[in-house]
Amino acid sequence: MEQLLLWDQRCFLYLNGLGNSDWDPFFLTVTFTPIWFPLFLYFFWLAYVSVPLKTLYKMLLTTAIMVVSVALLGMLVKYGVGRPRPHQVLDSSFAIRALKAIDGPSFFSGHASSSFAIVGLLWLFFKDQKPWFWVFFSWPILYSFSRVYIGVHYPLDLLCGAGVGLLAAYAFYNHFFLSLLKKT
Repeated sequence: MEQLLLWDQRCFLYLNGLGNSDWDPFFLTVTFTPIWFPLFLYFFWLAYVSVPLKTLYKMLLTTAIMVVSVALLGMLVKYGVGRPRPHQVLDSSFAIRALKAIDGPSFFSGHASSSFAIVGLLWLFFKDQKPWFWVFFSWPILYSFSRVYIGVHYPLDLLCGAGVGLLAAYAFYNHFFLSLLKKT
């Protein structure tokens, strides 16, 4: 475990050290959740024009319950594990780029888990109708990387968050959404 955490710290220091002041405004914008609301509206519109209204309601219900579940799980794990954020422990001994100071524990990333869960679930909804939908995975990848760039998450926080999000998408699609569809 110590070796894994040491790798995680080194990987963080490397990736965070790649940043420069020219890119800072971009990544501070990328990490700001409200900037992505037009993408969410596009997802909603895409579902609205692609599926019957009854199916849309079931998609929205599944997505809402999944997002709340992932957020609650994330909070339980964060406070259960209690891992400090990189800028809380590395700032004084390493020259890290901490662009945003955030309180609270680090493991696992809520940004990564929620964004991968949303896109993963939407991909499962639309993979047969819209095979190009995989391109939207660029959002959670960029969104998650921004968390290392600004100094608030380790790479392992992101990888575990992404894994939790993708597993949640799979579980909610297969065990909740499909059972809702069978009831009609």
